[in-house]
Amino acid sequence: MIAVQVNTAGFVRAMKRLTSAVARPRAVMAAAGRAGANELKRHYREKDKTEPNKLGGKRTHFWLAVSRAVQAPITSDTESRISINHPAIAQKVRGGPIVPKRAKALTIPVAPEAYGRRASTFEAETGLKLFVFKKDNCAFLAAADGKGVRVYYVLSQGVNQLPDPTAMPEPRRFQSVILRAAASAMRRQLQNPGGATT
Repeated sequence: MIAVQVNTAGFVRAMKRLTSAVARPRAVMAAAGRAGANELKRHYREKDKTEPNKLGGKRTHFWLAVSRAVQAPITSDTESRISINHPAIAQKVRGGPIVPKRAKALTIPVAPEAYGRRASTFEAETGLKLFVFKKDNCAFLAAADGKGVRVYYVLSQGVNQLPDPTAMPEPRRFQSVILRAAASAMRRQLQNPGGATT
């Protein structure tokens, strides 16, 4: 899980101007939080539509699952925090090492049929029996499919995943969406009697 925070100096100053003008700053922060959550969902749905699986094969719809994990914002007078409760999103945003936890090695798919499937699931769905195949200090999971032997997974003791620069929306657009919603909420509040700070 990660919590989304936008705290660039210009953005913070703009939000303070908007919230300090009204009697109920929490309403402005709530509108900003809703806009931010909706923009995150839009971003991830768009990624799901436009980014096919790198290997091809059956889609896992990873980014669609991330969009569904965007939570409603938790809001106060001074902040609106949006959480994304997906187990892999922090890894996508920050990158870093991935090592096996229960198994002896990571199984990294190298064939479309293996993408998004554990080795045991692959065997159950295809009826193929995987075996360890070693060559040049590398280990693979392969299967004989009647045409010969084909490699489906590379076995690895760990990988260092780079951050995905598109795992979060483009910052300027994200901030602009939030500020527009906050400004609109501020204007609505100022139109009501008692909406302005005194």
